Amino acid sequence: MNLLPNAGISDGLGRCFHAIGGDYERAIDDFEKAIENAVNAFEKKEFLLHKAHCEFDNGFFDKSIEDLQKGLETYQSDPELLYYLGLSYYATNENYKEALNTFKMSLTNMPKEDAGVQFSLSYTPDIYYHIGLAYCRVEKFEKSIYPYTKVSSLLVFLTNLFLCF
Repeated sequence: MNLLPNAGISDGLGRCFHAIGGDYERAIDDFEKAIENAVNAFEKKEFLLHKAHCEFDNGFFDKSIEDLQKGLETYQSDPELLYYLGLSYYATNENYKEALNTFKMSLTNMPKEDAGVQFSLSYTPDIYYHIGLAYCRVEKFEKSIYPYTKVSSLLVFLTNLFLCF
């Protein structure tokens, strides 16, 4: 019996091997199979994001940047792709201005509807934090004050919000 390739299973295996660590090459191979067998552009974007996350966690920032840019070819304003791209630029220790621009684009494209609330709540403080760090790295210390202040107010808001539940 010959089974058709299943992108979801390949992605799931890649995520498992990524999570348990130690077998980076196997995880990447599985993500590449998932990307190759994706049934639509959205699925491909998600698999590219998972692969890039694995590459990032293993210190392959340039590969992470490359895969995130592939995802952005179809989903130019995806805030999650932009967020991880900003982190990857920042992690290279040389692309701080590009990181700043990318983090700002992520904030600009943050969903306003309920569909994106989980992403918005979980990543927004980190985006502002990294904007503050990047401003410090390019020695624009006065510009880092607002992002750091914003992080503080967002964390207070989120703490109060979760205490209500």
